[in-house]
Amino acid sequence: MTFLSRFFAKHPLDTMSLGELKKSEAQLTRQINKLGNEEKAAEAAIQSVFAKAAADTAKEKEQYTLHIQSHTNAWQLKHRSLLQAERDLTIIRNIITIKEHERTVGTSGTLSRIRELDPEELESWLAKKTLKTDGRTIQLDEISEITSGHMAGVDSEPVDGETVDNILAQVQNQGMTPDSALEDLLKRLTN
Repeated sequence: MTFLSRFFAKHPLDTMSLGELKKSEAQLTRQINKLGNEEKAAEAAIQSVFAKAAADTAKEKEQYTLHIQSHTNAWQLKHRSLLQAERDLTIIRNIITIKEHERTVGTSGTLSRIRELDPEELESWLAKKTLKTDGRTIQLDEISEITSGHMAGVDSEPVDGETVDNILAQVQNQGMTPDSALEDLLKRLTN
């Protein structure tokens, strides 16, 4: 089920009022802020474990690996949710922009082409575009790109113990800072 189909039984441009869309925009913005804070808290927890591992003279990696994997899994869930919420917000904002400039878009014939699109194709296009306005007119050339390719999905694999062990070894033996360890781990997760 796509994002738009959760809200719209018919076509997204015809179903919700501008007020409802703006309410959804505000709710998504709050959700993004909350998820962003939770993601930062998970990052701080990972960094804390790396700091404890760096200070541990016993060099017991197993316990730290499990803690880091646990916090990393929580971070990944928050990160995926945050990316999805940001994508959904982009879609809502673009629908708001189209609705606010419906007269301009309608006179160019573009609005009828948009209404003919499959909702999934429309969602894909709306998710990857940021429609811009110059004063009262919408950039029609941006809307005319609606038939371009689809947005790639966001996937990530759970972090494996070997990756964490390697980073922990660098923290404990080679003096890698907890900040650098966190950065390295998150980079591996997002690539």
